[in-house]
Amino acid sequence: MILVTGGTGLIGSEVLRLLSRAGVSARALVRNPGRAQALPGITWVQGDLARPETLASGFAGCTKLFLLTGNVESASDLQRHAIAAARQAGVAHVVKLSAFGASQHSNSVIGRMHHQIEKELQESGLAWTMLRPHHFMQNLLGQADNIINDGVVYSSSGDGRSGRRRHTDRARAYREEVRHHGG
Repeated sequence: MILVTGGTGLIGSEVLRLLSRAGVSARALVRNPGRAQALPGITWVQGDLARPETLASGFAGCTKLFLLTGNVESASDLQRHAIAAARQAGVAHVVKLSAFGASQHSNSVIGRMHHQIEKELQESGLAWTMLRPHHFMQNLLGQADNIINDGVVYSSSGDGRSGRRRHTDRARAYREEVRHHGG
């Protein structure tokens, strides 16, 4: 059984939709059951990564975890709690959605946070896959003012070029990774 965190967000919801469409049963962890989206083969379980005591039943019986949280201030703690719950439940493989340029030397707080969690996941004893996408085209909407006013798209690629992909394109690859890799 695959467990998906972040299933109500842009990427996680697409991963779940694609798993459902492929006929793959999965479980999705959700804080607020009212946000659950009815999909064939997808079971929504209530749990809150900020409250580790709520996670055991959602993780029980799962062999794979697709680990995704929003880039919020508490993301490190949320992901640590998920990794601990995965270990406790006997999850065999974690597929973590990280970030391009994740490094202890990153100029980005998000890059440093993802690096730290990657390191902790690597040391956890669990099998793992790190996915490090660069930009999602949807992220450009948040840079509209920079584009309009300055004619610039700010990026961690410096003056280099970088490709952009839609979240739906990447979600297809993530679905295949969580379906076929490990456990």
